[in-house]
Amino acid sequence: MKVSNLSIVSTILTVLTSQSSALKCGIKGVTMPCIGDTDSRYNQDISYDLKEQDNFWNSIGGLFLEDMVLYNSDGIPETNNAILPPQLGTYDFSNVKGFLNVTVDGSRYYYHRYLLVKHNSDGSADGSDGMQLPGFVNPIDFYAASTFEKDGAAKQMGIAQGFGNGGLVLTGETSASVVKPIGDKMLLTLAPNTMSPTVKDQSLEVYESLYCVDSECKESNAYTEQYHGFQDDIHTPFV
Repeated sequence: MKVSNLSIVSTILTVLTSQSSALKCGIKGVTMPCIGDTDSRYNQDISYDLKEQDNFWNSIGGLFLEDMVLYNSDGIPETNNAILPPQLGTYDFSNVKGFLNVTVDGSRYYYHRYLLVKHNSDGSADGSDGMQLPGFVNPIDFYAASTFEKDGAAKQMGIAQGFGNGGLVLTGETSASVVKPIGDKMLLTLAPNTMSPTVKDQSLEVYESLYCVDSECKESNAYTEQYHGFQDDIHTPFV
């Protein structure tokens, strides 16, 4: 029986093809360096766990008591804000109490906050009798998760604020704020200029920084600026 050289070569190539496999990246002098060595997004050894990406996330979990002062754009504390119908009086935002519960679990970062504001005892049906009303309570729930960048940052997924505002508002890709640790001592939050999820026709842009006072971050100072589209006031809730 005659076997052509072409048939033999074809058989050998078929066997070699079925047994071959691609060489791994990063073999010195043989293959190209692995992309993951310089780009964390492609590094399989880096997980989506926030605490593994940046040690700062290990220090901010827990329950915190907050003392806050809100200022107008002129630097004067906001002591008589009529957030409800004027006849109900005003509220003092120069001595706000807050309760903040922060959780960092795997790829997720979220907090629950309650802000308590005192009434100024100037409410009444006709504005004359100085009636004392209950204080104002504002609940805030914030949800975020680690990103594909794997750089220690968390991107906002949604927020729920106040009572009767429709519950959780999911955040779009272009309107999500980003929370990122800086230098193991600071947490920086930047929110792009977007429409407010709770106030009609109001644009909102937020800058917030939290700085640890002690090495374990049991005490911290925070500073926030909010820029509102239809008014001149710049609120800085945490000073």
